Amino acid sequence: MQDLFVYERQIQFGDTDAVGIVYTVRFFDYCMEAIDAWQRQYLDIDWFDMVDKRKFGTPMVNIDMQFKGPLARGKAYITLLIKRVGNSSVNFQLHGRDEDDNDCFISNFTYCLTDSTYFRPIPIPDQFRPIMEDYHQACLTKAVFI
Repeated sequence: MQDLFVYERQIQFGDTDAVGIVYTVRFFDYCMEAIDAWQRQYLDIDWFDMVDKRKFGTPMVNIDMQFKGPLARGKAYITLLIKRVGNSSVNFQLHGRDEDDNDCFISNFTYCLTDSTYFRPIPIPDQFRPIMEDYHQACLTKAVFI
């Protein structure tokens, strides 16, 4: 059984306000970075290659986020789960924690895979689907979805 993917992110000075708390909008960047890092590690493709070489689009069709506590200087640890794999869409759930293992946020990011020429949904390619579904199954046995 595979381990869950955890993205480690050093919080930069420019990510924070005057008291050292991460700006709200930066949480979205951290989640997008975590999804990109997961895709590079598991699918062996990054967003640049998806768009430039494969001509896939991945517009976000839904994003929600619940803040659980402040995230400040140090490191953020973002556990990426796949909550659902649809025909054309994938729902990622991301759990953000700080260096002291405190819950900071939980978010859901859903993207729809599209043909970037016609901007229409396309099925998840066969080379990605089994990997996503296997990871989803690992998440079901190891994680709690919110």
